Amino acid sequence: MSVGLFYDRTQPETSMSWEPISWHTGETMQDTVVRALTAIAIGTILLVPARAETLDTAGKQLYAGIAVVGVGAVVGVIFLVRHENRKTRSITGCVASGPAGMTLKSKNGRVYALSGDSTAIRAGDRLTLEGKRKGKVFDAQRVKQDFGACPT
Repeated sequence: MSVGLFYDRTQPETSMSWEPISWHTGETMQDTVVRALTAIAIGTILLVPARAETLDTAGKQLYAGIAVVGVGAVVGVIFLVRHENRKTRSITGCVASGPAGMTLKSKNGRVYALSGDSTAIRAGDRLTLEGKRKGKVFDAQRVKQDFGACPT
């Protein structure tokens, strides 16, 4: 396979192109370059000497791989837990006034002590509150929706 680096003389002078002429019918310069690079890559791979690994070397690589995967999993879990703790949550329920302050009984029956901005929160209302949950305490940041009086 050879490629000529001459003009295509069959075309008029005004339409001369710098495309090299391929001696293979239908083959473009890009095909020629791809073929040459593939041959160079295969030749390079075949020239690299093979080395025999001992069982000891393979074992060390296995332990290193397990350690890397373990560290990655721990970092992923820590990131996920920290990310989830920073999210704001929404809870819908009825607000009641108790001896320790205001409480919210959610739709699933859980009771949360309310803390945070309680200026728009009134006992006896059914509300959707947005904020952060910390165990059995809900730190209300804002009232998302007011449904009116709680059903009795």
